[in-house]
Amino acid sequence: MRKVHYNQDVETLAILTGLEIDSAKSGIKPDLSEYIENKRARRSIFLRYKTIAESDEAHKWYEPTKNARLKKFFDSVDWNSVSSNIEKLPYFAYMLEHTTEKVKTSPVSDESLFVFAQSPNWKERLDKTTLDRVASIIRDYETALQRIRYVNHIPSEMKRKGDIYRILYARGQENDYSVDELYSLFENMSPQKVRKARHGLEDTRWHLTPPEERQHLLYGLTDVMGLSDYLDVLCDFRHGGYRIVGDIICDLDDMHRNKGIKTNIAKQKGDSKDLQKMLMGIENADDYKTQIIRNCINVICPPSRRGAIEFDEVVKCAVALGKRQFALEVLPATVLDLTLDRSHVFKVEEPKKKKWRFWK
Repeated sequence: MRKVHYNQDVETLAILTGLEIDSAKSGIKPDLSEYIENKRARRSIFLRYKTIAESDEAHKWYEPTKNARLKKFFDSVDWNSVSSNIEKLPYFAYMLEHTTEKVKTSPVSDESLFVFAQSPNWKERLDKTTLDRVASIIRDYETALQRIRYVNHIPSEMKRKGDIYRILYARGQENDYSVDELYSLFENMSPQKVRKARHGLEDTRWHLTPPEERQHLLYGLTDVMGLSDYLDVLCDFRHGGYRIVGDIICDLDDMHRNKGIKTNIAKQKGDSKDLQKMLMGIENADDYKTQIIRNCINVICPPSRRGAIEFDEVVKCAVALGKRQFALEVLPATVLDLTLDRSHVFKVEEPKKKKWRFWK
C-alpha cells in the first residue's frame, strides 16, 4: 500500500486500502492523487507533449489511445497564455497539420494521355471477346502476385514461442524446461495428426479439463510417446498454462500448412491454365515479379502464336477496364508507343542568357 501522512484519519486509510485491493484484483492502477499529499512539481508543457508523443502506440483496452491523449493535452492548455515559443512549438505543429489542406491528386484522363483515346466512343469499338480474355488474364496476373506476396511473408519461426516462455517464467520454470525442448516432443507427429489434434483441443475444450482428466485427454489427442516426463508442465494450467499444448500444436500446424502452400504454389485446386502458366518456375526465380511478367507475356503471345493477342489491343483493353497499372508493368514499351507526346508538360524553360555588348 502507498505511504501516507500520519495525520490522515482512519476513513481515508480505509478508502486507500479498498482502492489498492480493487487495483490488485482488476490490474487497473487507481488515481490516488486526491488522497496523497506529496505533490510533484508540474512538468513543462513541452516535456508533457514529448512524453505523450514518444509513448508506445500499444495501449490496454481501458486506456485512451495515443491520439486521444494528444487531443486532450492540446485542449487542456490555454495556449494564448503561453509566452515561450519553445513551449508553443507543439501547438504550432498541431495547428499546421489540421489547417493545411491535403493535396488531392487526380489521374490524367485517357483522352489526355493516349493516342487511341482521341477517337470518340473508342471503348465501344473494342472486341468483346478480346476484352473478356484480357480481363481474365489481368485477374490471373493479380492473383499470382498476391499469392507470391503471401508466401514471401510467411514467418519462418514459431511465433508462439514467446507466449510459452512467458508462462514458464511466471511459474518459475524457465530454467527447468526449454521451449525448444517442449516443441521437440511433438515434432514426429504427422501433419494429419497435428491438424486433428488442433481441432480436438477445441472440440474437447482442453482449457476447461479437470486436473484428474488432463493426462488421459492429452495422450488421446496427441498420441505421442515420451510425454511422461513432461506431464507436470503440460498439464499445469497455472498462469494460462493450458496454452502451452495449444500453442505448440497450432505452430506446428501452421508450419505444415505453410510448407504445403510453398510446395503446391503453382498447383492448387481451381487454378486456371493461365494462372498455372504464370506461376511456372516461380520457386527458383530470383525476382518473382519479373518471372510472373515474363510468363504473362507468354500467355498473351505464346511462342506458337496460337490465340495470341496484339499488344496494342491488350493495352487498349487494360485501359478500358481501368487497369493501367497492369499495362505499365507488363507492356511498358507498348504503352510508351501509344502515349501522346507530353514532353511540353515537363519541359523546363532555360533562363535566357544575357547578351553582352562590347562598345568601342
